[in-house]
Amino acid sequence: MNKIKDVETFNQAVVELSKIYQEWLDIFPFELEMFEHLKGEFSKELPIVKQSKWTLNDKVNEIEIDIYSNKTFHQFLAQKTTAILSQINTLTLHEEGKINDIQKHRIDVINRKRRHKLNSQVMRSRYQKPEYLDYISEWFEDEKEYIEEIKLYLEENKDTNRVKKISAKWYALLHIFKINAGLEATFPLNDNDQFDYKLIKKFAEDNYPLKNGQGFYRAFKEFYSEQEDAIKKSFGKGYKQTLIEMTNAPLLIAYIEKPHQL
Repeated sequence: MNKIKDVETFNQAVVELSKIYQEWLDIFPFELEMFEHLKGEFSKELPIVKQSKWTLNDKVNEIEIDIYSNKTFHQFLAQKTTAILSQINTLTLHEEGKINDIQKHRIDVINRKRRHKLNSQVMRSRYQKPEYLDYISEWFEDEKEYIEEIKLYLEENKDTNRVKKISAKWYALLHIFKINAGLEATFPLNDNDQFDYKLIKKFAEDNYPLKNGQGFYRAFKEFYSEQEDAIKKSFGKGYKQTLIEMTNAPLLIAYIEKPHQL
C-alpha cells in the first residue's frame, strides 16, 4: 500500500510516477500502424491512483489516496504491456485480413525493433531495467519470426490474385462480407440517407486493385442488402469459392464458408 494523505507528498509522487509513465509511452511501439489508435488514448491518462477515500466531518477534512509506488507502477505497466501485445500483433492482423502490404509491414516492424533497442540501451544506462522492456523485445523477436514465416505465402497469394482479372463487383461483394463478418465498418450514409458516392469510390481505389471505383460503388449499393439467392443469381452458385480465392484472412474465409450469410 502507498497511501498519501498530504498534498506535498502526493505532488512529489505524481511527478515521479508521471516520469515513469512518460518513459513507458516513449518506449512502447505506438509508432507501428497497428498501435497508432492507442497512443492518443493512453497519452490522455495517468493511471497512478488505485483508489481514494474522503474523510469529512467537523474535525477532519481530508482525502486518503492509495497510489502506486514506483515499483508497483512498473509492475502495472508490465502487465499493461503484455495485455496489449497479446491482443494486437501480426497474427491478429493476418486473421482479420488487415495486412495489405507484407513487405511494408515487415520493414516497419524491423525499423521499430531497432529503435526500441536503441532506446532500451539508454534507459538501462540511467535506471534499473523495467520489466516491460524485455516483454517488448521478446514481442519484436516473435513478430519478426512470424512475419518471415507468412511473408512468402502472402506474396505468392498476392501474385496469384494479381494475375487474375477480377471485376469491381467482386471486390464490392468481398467487402460486403467483410462488413457482415465484423471485420470492417460499414460506410456512413449522407444527409439523404444514401451511400456517399465519392467516399466509397475513393475507398475502393485506395484499398483494392481498381483504377476506378465507380463499379465498386454501384455493386456495393446494389448488393449490400441482397439475400443469398439474389447473390447466386448475379455471381453464380460458386461465388463463395471465388471470394475465398480472393483473400488470405482465416476469419473471413471461415465466415464466407458458413451458409446463409447474406
